Amino acid sequence: MNANDLIKKQQRIKVKQQIASLTSEQKFIKSHEIYLKILNYGFIDSNKLIFCYLSTVDEVSTKEIIRYAIDKNIRLAVPCIYENKMYALRYFGEELSQNKYGIYEPKFDDSKITIVKDGIVFVPLLAYDIELNRLGHGKGYYDRFFAENPNCLKVALAFEEQKLNK
Repeated sequence: MNANDLIKKQQRIKVKQQIASLTSEQKFIKSHEIYLKILNYGFIDSNKLIFCYLSTVDEVSTKEIIRYAIDKNIRLAVPCIYENKMYALRYFGEELSQNKYGIYEPKFDDSKITIVKDGIVFVPLLAYDIELNRLGHGKGYYDRFFAENPNCLKVALAFEEQKLNK
C-alpha cells in the first residue's frame, strides 16, 4: 500500500466515524434539505435522463429524488453491478435486492441498459474536500463509469460531516 492509499484509508475511517455520529433523524432532515435544494436549483430536467444511486443508511437519501422522477415520468436509471462493471439500468420502481456490497439494485437485465450521455448523475461519495474532489468507497465503479460517460452532469450528494479538512 502506497502513502496515498494509506491516507485515503485513514480519511475513509475518519469520515465513517463522523457519519456514524449522525442520528437517523438528522440524516433524514439533512437529506430532505438536499432534495429541496436539488429541486430549487433545477437539477432535475424532464428532458434529461437521471442516473441516481440507491442510497444506503450512511449516505444522503435518494428516495425522494427517485420517487419524484417516477411520479413525474422522468427517465430514470439506477446503478447495477454486473460482472464487475456498473451499468445504468432504466428503473420504474421494480423490486430490488442487495448485491455483494450490501447495496440495493435491480436485477440485471441487458434490455434495460441505458446510455447516460448528457444526463445528470447523482453520485454517492464517502468524503469530499474544499476543492470538491470526491473520495469514493474505493472500488472505482464511478471513476470507470465517468470515463465512459464524460459529458454527463455530475452532482455529488453529501452531508457537511463528510467534508475533509486538508
